[in-house]
Order: sequence, then C-alpha cells, then structure tokens
Amino acid sequence: MHFAGILLVLSALFLAGTEADSMQAVFSDPEHPGKCVIDGLILSDGQWIRHPKMCALLWCGRNSIGGIHICGKVSPPPGSRFGEYTDPKADYPACCRREIIE
Repeated sequence: MHFAGILLVLSALFLAGTEADSMQAVFSDPEHPGKCVIDGLILSDGQWIRHPKMCALLWCGRNSIGGIHICGKVSPPPGSRFGEYTDPKADYPACCRREIIE
C-alpha cells in the first residue's frame, strides 16, 4: 500500500468519527522480501521509526505486516480550543501535543 493510500484510509477513519489512532496492514514488496515498504521507506522485522514527513510512528513485523500510529482524535477541554502543535518535529507521540487556548 502506498503512502497516499494510507492517508486516504486514515482520513476515512477520522471522517467516520472513529477514535482510531493506528492501522495495520501488509506492506510487502517483491523487491524487498520479508520487509515492510511504507511510503518508500524500507523497514525490517522488529523495526520502529518516526515517519519523516508527519507525526506518526511506523513499525514492521513478521511477514511484512506493519502499521502506522498517528495522533488520536481528541477534543480539547470544555470551554477551550486547540492551537498550534507545540513540537511537531519531536518524536512520536510528543509531536501530537497541541496548545490549549482558553
């Protein structure tokens, strides 16, 4: 599955109102047997990395089964709203943190 496909699936999850913050799939590529190929990144079995373009964590397991963890859908405290991300370049999940504006 290509990165654009991952984003499409994740967008559909959010638009459906689910609070899903992860997805699992088979990310096989015949050119890289036993590895996961996610958005052009090649991961080995047992490898976890922060996605270089978004606040997400990618992982790879046996048989090219891998996944992506993204910031979960949350609401700000009552009477407030979210502002900017406080540290978007931080490791996952710290990159998910946002300002709370009251």
